[in-house]
Amino acid sequence: MTRDASRASNELRVPRRATQDHSDATRETRVLEKWRAVDAYVLLADPGAGKSTAFEVEAAAEGTTTVSARDFIDGVAIPRGNTYFIDGLDEVRAGSHDRRTPLNNIRQQLVARGTQRFRISCREADWLGDNDYEALRRAAPNNELVVLHLEPLSDEDVQDILEAHGMDTRARSEFMRRANEASAVGFLKNPLLLKFLIGAWENNELPSSRSALYEVTCARFAREHSQEHLFATTPPDVESVLAAAGTICAALLFSSRRAISLEPPLLADDPSCISIGDLAAGDDRTSLDTAIRSKLFTTVAMEAAPLHRTVSEYLAAR
Repeated sequence: MTRDASRASNELRVPRRATQDHSDATRETRVLEKWRAVDAYVLLADPGAGKSTAFEVEAAAEGTTTVSARDFIDGVAIPRGNTYFIDGLDEVRAGSHDRRTPLNNIRQQLVARGTQRFRISCREADWLGDNDYEALRRAAPNNELVVLHLEPLSDEDVQDILEAHGMDTRARSEFMRRANEASAVGFLKNPLLLKFLIGAWENNELPSSRSALYEVTCARFAREHSQEHLFATTPPDVESVLAAAGTICAALLFSSRRAISLEPPLLADDPSCISIGDLAAGDDRTSLDTAIRSKLFTTVAMEAAPLHRTVSEYLAAR
C-alpha cells in the first residue's frame, strides 16, 4: 500500500478503501488494492468521490487503462489485459429512456469480447440494486460479483493531501478552522470538493455552501491565467465564459454526449460527440471557443470535455 505523490503538481493519490455489503449484514472494508483478487466488482460512490481516479490507479497496477462505459458499449478498441475497467455506467444511463438498456449493452459486449475479469464504476444513485446485481452477475466469471462502496477520505488522507499542497502543521490547522467556520467540513471527505476547497483557500475565497464553492471554483477556472494570452488579447468576461460553458454542458447532458468535437461538422463523425460547428456559429462560436480554452474543459485529440461531470452539471443548471 503506497501513496502515489506528485509533488511537482501538488497531487497526492492516497490509497482508497472500499466496503462490501454482505447479505448477512456484515460489512468488510479493505484498501481497494486488496480487492484485486475478486474477478468482478462494481464500485459505487457519490459524485466527485474519486471513482475514476481510483480506477486509473487500479488499472495502471494491472498494466492496462480504463475505458468509458460509452466506448465499451460502442465496441471501441481497448488495450487487451486480464481485466476491464469500465468507468461511468451512470453517464450512459443519464440519457437513456430505459435505464436497464446501457447495462444490457455492457453485458452483451462482455460476452462478445469473451467474458473475463471486469470492474464497473457507477454513482450510488444510478445503481438499480438487486436488479442490476443479478443482471451483471450472470455475465461475471463464475457468476460471482461483488458490490463495493468507495469510502470517503479519512482524516489521515485529508491531512496528507493538505501536506502535499505545501501546508505545514500550522497551516493545516488554520485551514481546518476556516473550513469549519465556513460550514465546509463536510466537503473534506470528497476528493473533488476538497480540491476545490484548497483552491479557494489559496485564493482566500473559502465559501459557505456547496453551490458557493462551485461558483467560486468555476469563476476561477473561467479566468485567463496565461500572461501571454492576457497581453495578446482582451481578457474575456468571466460571466460570458460561464454562460457559454453552461450552454456546452447543457447540450452535452441533454443529448447524453461525452464531448464537443472541434473538427468541422463534415469531419466530426463520432456519434458520442457534438460538433462545435453544429452547436453555434459566428459570434456564438467565438464565445464557445473561449470557454473551451478555459480550465473548465480538458481537450485531447480535437475533443473537449468538461473538467468533471459534477462541474458540467453545475454549469448546465446555472
